[in-house]
Amino acid sequence: MACGLLVVVMMVYTTLLISRYAQEEQRIKESYAEEENMTPTPVPTIIQRIRIP
Repeated sequence: MACGLLVVVMMVYTTLLISRYAQEEQRIKESYAEEENMTPTPVPTIIQRIRIP
């Protein structure tokens, strides 16, 4: 009984770890893509954000 519960807990834990790792990997890929497309666009967006209010 306890052994089966332990297996279920381990399965849930591993799936959570895998999903978290996948999210982190996606975030890293997005940051790399932003670095590759390094153009002077972020600065005007920051200025617009300041001017909007």
